[in-house]
Amino acid sequence: MFRVPLGHDPETLRRRARDLLARPPYTDSDPGPVTDVLDRLRQWLADVLDAVLGAVAGSTTFAWLVVGLATVAVLALVLRFSRGVSVDGGAPPTTSAAARRSATAWREQAVSHAAAGRWDAAIRAGYAALVTQLVEDGVLTDADARTVGEIDTAVDRDAPERAADVRAAGAVFEDVWYGHRQADEAGYRLVLDAASGRVRA
Repeated sequence: MFRVPLGHDPETLRRRARDLLARPPYTDSDPGPVTDVLDRLRQWLADVLDAVLGAVAGSTTFAWLVVGLATVAVLALVLRFSRGVSVDGGAPPTTSAAARRSATAWREQAVSHAAAGRWDAAIRAGYAALVTQLVEDGVLTDADARTVGEIDTAVDRDAPERAADVRAAGAVFEDVWYGHRQADEAGYRLVLDAASGRVRA
């Protein structure tokens, strides 16, 4: 019988064959504990999603329940993270920010805006003067960052004799800056009066 000589070393061929057969898909390799846990977790999540989606597809009531719960969760997150955020970029200074200037400086700015007919800016500066005056008089602490309603509540509690003027000025300020009501001289005068003589003891 005639034999064709091999062009490669038989030992090299055997070694290559062993290497090939030692790799997947020819062997059952152990995935290891981490891979095994991840595979099981993926399978569990797939089963849960399959069950939920199957229930939603089979029941309109359950589908609306899921939508309702998701909506409530989203609203809760929005309310949680939007507290203290102002819709208007021209929000009033907080008590801390207002107190960096004196109440007199804020009143002078309010008068300057009023002289130019800028009633909305005059009301804003007048309210800042009022808040700063309350800080200077010790009714509010400089560390307080408060909304108009919180300022009203603090004055009701700690300086009730000033409460009516402060509440009226806060209402004018909110109507103009948040309610977008047309600012006018009467509103400005009310806020400035509260920020000057009438707010003091």
